[in-house]
Amino acid sequence: MKRSVAYLSVAIGLALFGSVASTARAEGHPKIDPADGWKSLLADKDLSNWKSLGKWTVDKNGVLSRVSGGDIWTAAEYGDFILDLEFKVQPKGNSGVGLRVTPAPTKKKPHWYSDGALEIQILGPEGHKVNERNVCAALYDMIGPTKDMQKKPGEWNRFTITAKGSKITVVFNGEKVLEADLDQWTEPAKNPDGTKNKYPMVMKDFPRKGHILLQAHGHPISFRNVYIKELD
Repeated sequence: MKRSVAYLSVAIGLALFGSVASTARAEGHPKIDPADGWKSLLADKDLSNWKSLGKWTVDKNGVLSRVSGGDIWTAAEYGDFILDLEFKVQPKGNSGVGLRVTPAPTKKKPHWYSDGALEIQILGPEGHKVNERNVCAALYDMIGPTKDMQKKPGEWNRFTITAKGSKITVVFNGEKVLEADLDQWTEPAKNPDGTKNKYPMVMKDFPRKGHILLQAHGHPISFRNVYIKELD
């Protein structure tokens, strides 16, 4: 009887462990498989899929780096998608991933974020931590990540960003750290928790389609393995 109970306990424990492990995998980074709809935005190791106000280069290893000038964004627009990329930022470095940016920046109006924007913040580990809504992996000025998953300066970090309808999620170095529903942002310049943000528009009304943008903020920044999967 005791042996049976022990076996049963082990079986239950293994089942629970398997369930937890499965959940962790489900919330981690996806497997990048072209057969599953994934497309590389740097497949040809050039900038044929991009437009820019600055100078960016792609090296022989497929690493996209800012040299000078302004932002770079996809030539195509995307609505619902999963974006998977790696980035490397230096201490006190500052950048970001713009989502559904529209219209695209121009020389006359380069500051795409002035009226309203969806930006997943990239900030160096020793960056300017104003508040939790401005740290790395935050939906900038709107909601902060639940956990700091950033690696040491100079190491590669990975984002998986999903934009589907009003829902935005971020997996950061293997762990889901952000879930936001834009429909909860019903007042201009205000977050659902009552804190203020810098956006004069009601963020639930932010366009649901636009360019993906990688921000130049005057600091060294590099990206690699930039993949997108469009969702139905």
